[in-house]
Amino acid sequence: MIEENLDGKKRYIVIFKNKNERKDKEKDKTEILQQSVGPRLHFIDVGVKTAGFAPPDDPYGLVALDINDFEFPMVFAALSEEEVNALKKDPNVALVEPDGKFYAQGLSPYWLPSEGNFFSGAVSCCQTLKQ
Repeated sequence: MIEENLDGKKRYIVIFKNKNERKDKEKDKTEILQQSVGPRLHFIDVGVKTAGFAPPDDPYGLVALDINDFEFPMVFAALSEEEVNALKKDPNVALVEPDGKFYAQGLSPYWLPSEGNFFSGAVSCCQTLKQ
């Protein structure tokens, strides 16, 4: 994993509870995340992007990738330790874990998606790990 310097922040994956299991059932996960994070993030809905989509350069950690999957609603974002700690205490959040840049060199093809995009493969990996 390659670490990035993002003004004291690191990239994390925030996995939310399913909407029907959340304390705040009416709020979208982006609203819940934004309550614990500053400055204001720009969310990109990855599901509406075409195959081959690459996130924009984000040297300040202001872009968050929104994954709209019912079983694994998640957001990829750059967060400070304080923001991570606040999210870990949020009853709407299931898991907060470090993310980073990974490169294909030396990886088993088992973990790489054969079809679709990276995020569908990531969700498949999460489903495998959840079992």
